Amino acid sequence: MKDKPQKCALAVVVLAAGQGKRMAAAHPDKPKVLVPIGGAPFIVHILSSVEKSKVADRLVLVVGHMAEKIKSTLGNKYEYLVQEERLGTGHAVMIAEGLLKSGCENVMVLYGDHPFVKPETLRRLREMHLSGKSAVTMLTAAPKDFNDWRASFYDFGRIVRNEHGEVTRLVEKKDATDEERAIREVNLGMYVFRGDWLWPHLQKLERNNAQKEYYLTDLIKMATTEGAGLTTIPCDPREGVGMNTTEQVAAVEKILKDL
Repeated sequence: MKDKPQKCALAVVVLAAGQGKRMAAAHPDKPKVLVPIGGAPFIVHILSSVEKSKVADRLVLVVGHMAEKIKSTLGNKYEYLVQEERLGTGHAVMIAEGLLKSGCENVMVLYGDHPFVKPETLRRLREMHLSGKSAVTMLTAAPKDFNDWRASFYDFGRIVRNEHGEVTRLVEKKDATDEERAIREVNLGMYVFRGDWLWPHLQKLERNNAQKEYYLTDLIKMATTEGAGLTTIPCDPREGVGMNTTEQVAAVEKILKDL
């Protein structure tokens, strides 16, 4: 692996530690991110987009379940961190602090099971964030409905805006009113954080939820509450599809040719 520069404008952290319990029966020998779609594992698609986009001054993979299999499959051109105890998305980013805090000004968070984000979208995300002063820049999508392959978006958090179009809060589906659940703009969970804001706010995350995990979405609530600056960038809903079940993989295979 080549030596990395001491300073970087933006590091990309790809979260790839999950087991994928709902896919384990069909793929018992693979961690979730190595399940194939369109002829390659999920994570290969997103890593290819990151590399083509040239947005990453550093590229870090957070692995956990079957970590050695992921490393042997992908090779040694990436930096790896192992999330031994998997306590949520917030915790996964926490363990990157020691590696990135002193050297990287901004951190982009992506997911190994969201394979379809395009290089040009990642470039827009980087450019919008670096050109502004927001603590957080995030991708959103507004599917036309929650049917067919778009059904998984129904469980995503909704973006609530005021009359000026400004984001006032992010509401999770389980906490949303019927009116809020009808909102079609959803949070895709892919962000760029300003490092000087991210690291101290990660320390404020709590595990007071049913899963006892640290959630990155709580950072969005902090940013809106504090008025720290939150910028949203819309993208094609197809780019935001995540893979959670074998049924979703089968459904999404059908739309791959249009991506």
